[in-house]
Amino acid sequence: MRRGLNNVISRIWHVIMAGIIIIIMFAGKIPYVSFHKRPFLLPNIIFFIIGALLLAIINKVFSEERTRRINVIVLYAAMLILPIFVAMGAMFITGWDAGGIFMDSIAVARGESITYDYSSNPNNMLLFVLASAIVKMAMKIGFTDIHFLYGSCVALQCILFGITGWLVYDYLHVLRGKRIAVIGAFIYLIFIGVSPFVYIVYTDAMGLIFPVLMLWLSKRMPEDKTYKVFVKWLLILMVGILGYYMKAPVFIMFIALFISFCINSICLHTGKKLALDIIIVLMVIGLGVFFKTAGMNIITTAFEYTSGTTYDTERAKSIYHFLMIGLNKDNDGTTNPEDEAFSFEINNRSERITQEKKRCKQRIADLGISGFGNLYIHKIALNFNDGSFGYAISGMDYIEQKFDDGEQLFGNIVKKIYWPGRGRFFIWINYAQMLWLGILAFALRYKVENENDYPAVIALVGAILFTMIFEAQARYLFIWSPVFVVLAASSMSRKSMN
Repeated sequence: MRRGLNNVISRIWHVIMAGIIIIIMFAGKIPYVSFHKRPFLLPNIIFFIIGALLLAIINKVFSEERTRRINVIVLYAAMLILPIFVAMGAMFITGWDAGGIFMDSIAVARGESITYDYSSNPNNMLLFVLASAIVKMAMKIGFTDIHFLYGSCVALQCILFGITGWLVYDYLHVLRGKRIAVIGAFIYLIFIGVSPFVYIVYTDAMGLIFPVLMLWLSKRMPEDKTYKVFVKWLLILMVGILGYYMKAPVFIMFIALFISFCINSICLHTGKKLALDIIIVLMVIGLGVFFKTAGMNIITTAFEYTSGTTYDTERAKSIYHFLMIGLNKDNDGTTNPEDEAFSFEINNRSERITQEKKRCKQRIADLGISGFGNLYIHKIALNFNDGSFGYAISGMDYIEQKFDDGEQLFGNIVKKIYWPGRGRFFIWINYAQMLWLGILAFALRYKVENENDYPAVIALVGAILFTMIFEAQARYLFIWSPVFVVLAASSMSRKSMN
């Protein structure tokens, strides 16, 4: 039964990934929203081959003998230093939601009013509370310049990026040994460790750590006693709930771990052990409901205290708003003024949800089978055909407030690569695309061998389905990039290669 299940999960993963890669290969000819398209220097098939060859070389270079001599401390240091290098050289304040939230955090620290609409976008309340706390602390220390205040928030993200890289290494070390762990850490360094998202203070970067942290807890927390199993799940649940309020799709990882636990219980346990697992399942479900409600109450209270305003639940966007956007074939399921205006103009929440449901049903009826197929092909191309995960897609207006070259370390060199509109910006976009397609190539080869392999695969399948059903955005995949790296590195194990 277990072997058959492993094969079924592997086949599902291979079919999904093969379909995605095929669509990416022809993405240049797919007429999805031009706003999200990138002008790459080479066809994706060439990037795919080069990226796969590069990762194959990395696999060859990091032999068992070489990796034994690698000092892990050096690896950890690089995971922290590289993001700092990128951030200090290129950071700027954006003009969209991320920049608005940061400017609000400065406003409340100065006793001024906020301008961003958090009632309509409650998913940003936790980030606002966190950013405000950091800014206030920086001001108490003596920092008043906006450069240093923003840098304080970016510093936290640099630390989180470094910790995430360490979690990737340690998780792989537990499951696959040091060689694969080093390979995974190196791929993380050259792909995520140098990502410009490190200096974009927003939920995408802040949420990066949560999926991997839950994976790591699932393997590192002891289970030799009943109470330890309960403590482990309590910690994973708390991380999942916190991650949910930072970036909602993060909770998919908790669901994947929970599903894996249930599968293992059914396949491996009987009698008292199975009964104990059922009790744990019921307790986790009960605590999950409690923590979700309590978490929202705590965050809302903290937000109202910090901002001096009241959170209006009537204006909060519902899940049907994002489903409605995801079904918009004219805009390929991505955010658009038409759907935003439709929801915004209906003040009563109950009536708004009713109208959103009606529009969803109408769009489903209008699409038909061929319409769904066409929409999903466009959404896959939009989501996956960008190794930079939608960084700076709007061009120069993406930058709201620049910092002078003289104020930053490594200013001119790094800015030329990471700032849209600068002469060498194409280097980062094409480099990221090449590595991303190489990672997908090796992730395609990943095969489920035992119960330890379930969570990562199930989580990524869930994340892919999420972007297919709801609003499409390439940056929504960024929080899952370390998990893709985990799968790509794992496929390089000697057993998988054979």
